[in-house]
Amino acid sequence: MTANTTFTEALTPTKSSKNRTVRWTPCENGTCLCTGKLVIDTDRERVTYGLVELPTTWAGRAVRLLKADGSGECYDVFAHEADDRQDRCGCKGFERFGHCKHTAALRAIAFENRWLTDPRAFAEADTGSTETQEQQPATCDACRGSGQLPGPRHDAYGPRSDYPEFVTCGHCGGAGAVTGDELPECFRGCGPSREGCPF
Repeated sequence: MTANTTFTEALTPTKSSKNRTVRWTPCENGTCLCTGKLVIDTDRERVTYGLVELPTTWAGRAVRLLKADGSGECYDVFAHEADDRQDRCGCKGFERFGHCKHTAALRAIAFENRWLTDPRAFAEADTGSTETQEQQPATCDACRGSGQLPGPRHDAYGPRSDYPEFVTCGHCGGAGAVTGDELPECFRGCGPSREGCPF
């Protein structure tokens, strides 16, 4: 069995870490929910994450990074495809500085090098055997059955009147109903409206 290919890229230095590197190893196991392994090296530490793609209604890529140390610690990260000022992460570094190693790493593998597979390539993947008992859909708690959520009305710099008033609900995909297999409530605690949240 051949080993998975690992891609390596140096990240832009920061005041806290002059040497930052990202290593990306795509998961080639078709039955695995993990998209791949992400390793981020800084001057102080090396951290390994399992990366899982998340749906997003914003123009960019959203992922969940799960620490591989067994702690259960994870971060939800969003990188906007055209404007890094709209990036988001749930880590303390991002909350304090407005940027972090997680958003920089996601930008490197998704946009700068295009190593992260486009989620549309597996959007229609088989969800299971047709012989299993079908789950009955229930009203989506996020959009309350409307299939839409209020659009993001602000970014890191303040209110934005040019953003859409409504966006398709990313929790139910606009169907207004869920089967129980969808993602849990927003990690940032945005509640049903999720205003200003890409997840």
